[in-house]
Amino acid sequence: METIIQQICINMVEKVLKTLKESKNLSLDIITPEIREESNNTCLSIVEEYIKYVNL
Repeated sequence: METIIQQICINMVEKVLKTLKESKNLSLDIITPEIREESNNTCLSIVEEYIKYVNL
């Protein structure tokens, strides 16, 4: 489980970095919602993996 969660986090960091690199405007008003959405998705994935682990 720990390895899966680490991979989920690594993927999130890669997606955030990609978003920042590809953004033409680094305004917080524009970037923050995109990163927040990715963060929320990552948190959901982590919780789902934990639930799978606990329910084994």
